[in-house]
Amino acid sequence: FILIVLMIAGLSLTGHAAGYSISGTVTSYDDAAAMTVLRLFPEGGTVAIITQTVTGNQATYQLANVPYGSYTMTIQKEGHVTRTYPVTIDSTDAYLDVKVCPLGDVSGNGKVNMGDVSTAYAHSKRTALLTDSYKLACGDLNGDGKVNLGDTSKIYAISKGSYKPAVKEVTLTVWTPANDQFDDNNWLAQ
Repeated sequence: FILIVLMIAGLSLTGHAAGYSISGTVTSYDDAAAMTVLRLFPEGGTVAIITQTVTGNQATYQLANVPYGSYTMTIQKEGHVTRTYPVTIDSTDAYLDVKVCPLGDVSGNGKVNMGDVSTAYAHSKRTALLTDSYKLACGDLNGDGKVNLGDTSKIYAISKGSYKPAVKEVTLTVWTPANDQFDDNNWLAQ
């Protein structure tokens, strides 16, 4: 009888709520007033089960009531490259610091400068290859899946303030509570 009451109340035998939480700090750059959007998808899923927005370049977040399982968390902010993180909830809350970088920032320091130009150039000439997929995505300004001399010249122009990259769009299917249906939203920035 007590076990049934605990199950109805949403508690496990350990006294923990039916869901766990994922929390941490989101690091982003540029406009601190711009929204950063975190979404949690079941592994292999296309519909977010939890969405949270935060502002600030060092913002804390907490996704609550997450059931056991494997997930993908996406982080999006205008002018930044979308990033995904795998997350597994087994028997404890998860703590995960996450970071998104501006387009052109292959070094990951939050600034597009001559260091990024040098790194992109070395990669395009194959003298020092970028092996991190996120850094490659940050350097791929034209969206062709490569970091080449065309991207390097655009990174140079960004570093000098003479070029603002076109915003990449990422299409996600998201549940909209207002109309209880699915809606395709194009998210700026990434």
